[in-house]
Amino acid sequence: MDKDKLDTEVAAQRHLDLKLDWNLTSSPIFIGDEAKIRRMLINLVDNAVKFTSTGAVTLSATTRSVTDAPEVELELKVKDTGIGISPNKLKLWLEHDRGYSPSYGNPGLGWQITKELLKRMNGKMTGRSEPGNGTEITLQFTLKIYQESA
Repeated sequence: MDKDKLDTEVAAQRHLDLKLDWNLTSSPIFIGDEAKIRRMLINLVDNAVKFTSTGAVTLSATTRSVTDAPEVELELKVKDTGIGISPNKLKLWLEHDRGYSPSYGNPGLGWQITKELLKRMNGKMTGRSEPGNGTEITLQFTLKIYQESA
């Protein structure tokens, strides 16, 4: 399997809806590390698909201005209708650098890679979850917007 592509085969076998909710007010060209962003999204969407047997996995994107400079805060969310996890476990995974706790287990290598890449981009990861009601993970980081010189 090509690790730079989303594993859509599992989603298709489970008849999951893969949704894209692109709420960008315009279509700017962002300046950033495309490979890191792609890797983080593939990791989170694949994880959501892995723990969702029915329903949907939705990837959404929004931006908001952060300064007068040509920058925006990009917010990417991966939401699923899967099994969910306890808020305590999610909090530990979000707060600890290694994402591991003897009492709450390990969320997986993809999660740890995503956290490390996001850290290198000075971003943050937040989330909400409830057992039986799915999980929503949010990545936030700032990107410059490409502007042509006059």
